[in-house]
Amino acid sequence: MVALLLGLQACRPQGGRPEAPKEPPAGTHFHALPQTQLGIYAVMLPPDYDAPANRDKTYPLVLIVHGHGSTEIRHGQLADTFGRKDVIYLAPRAPYPHERVFIELDTPGWTAMPTVPEQLWEIDEDHPDYIDVDRLYTDWIFSTIQDVRRRYRVSDQRLVIYGHSQGATYAHLFALHHPELVKAYFAFAGYYEFIKDKTPGEAAETLKRNDVFPSLLHNRLDPMVDVSETTRLAAYFEQYAVGHESLLSETGDHYLTDDERTRAATFIRDWCCGAHASDKRTLPPLQPQSEPDTEVTDQAAPTASASDPP
Repeated sequence: MVALLLGLQACRPQGGRPEAPKEPPAGTHFHALPQTQLGIYAVMLPPDYDAPANRDKTYPLVLIVHGHGSTEIRHGQLADTFGRKDVIYLAPRAPYPHERVFIELDTPGWTAMPTVPEQLWEIDEDHPDYIDVDRLYTDWIFSTIQDVRRRYRVSDQRLVIYGHSQGATYAHLFALHHPELVKAYFAFAGYYEFIKDKTPGEAAETLKRNDVFPSLLHNRLDPMVDVSETTRLAAYFEQYAVGHESLLSETGDHYLTDDERTRAATFIRDWCCGAHASDKRTLPPLQPQSEPDTEVTDQAAPTASASDPP
């Protein structure tokens, strides 16, 4: 153990905080290749989940997708605002470190977008090095949902999603990539320029065919994501007759005000436990794991670190 610690110390940069990455030398070539890595997610259980009287009770699942540079704990703590009673919350950690947050702010932060050389962002979908980052992230979220369904007593209700900023983007994208799992999503301050239907109205038809209900919210004075991102998506929904709701707030910035927190909480509770909880469509049967290494049992969720602030 001493030798390992000495080795780690030797790898650390000397003289304080590490420097930001520099430009590569001339003649450097970059290629993209998918990799397998360990992913982390947090689960917030109802307070009485382990009560003997509830041992056979199942619970609807709410997915919280955090923003660019945030964490599964910072945004996951919204579960307390939304209401923990009778609901299981899942907050996946985005797969890539946000370099500026780690280096300049000296705090953890994660993102769906890997730090890659500019030339890799410019390649087309038919290029051999093209990597579908959006699909990789939504498929990872899908895997966390499947794992939660195996570990905990999740009901057969389709899930409800809350997403903020980049999380709102991927709440919408997840509903397009895995619509059979989603009943409704609440997208706050998202950006949606990626909507490029191969055939007119393709995304809209996916949502309509699967009865997915979007709720869009954006503050007009948002300094980080322009409100036009949401107005364009709302107009798209109107054009193709997608049932939805959209609100542009005259107050606030890029973060939820107290009134908007209440609005989001009302939406989530309504679709999980209220007027819209009843839904004829249910989650598809859970497929068995391809390589079950160990037996998975019902267990309590890990406790969040107190050092990870809201």
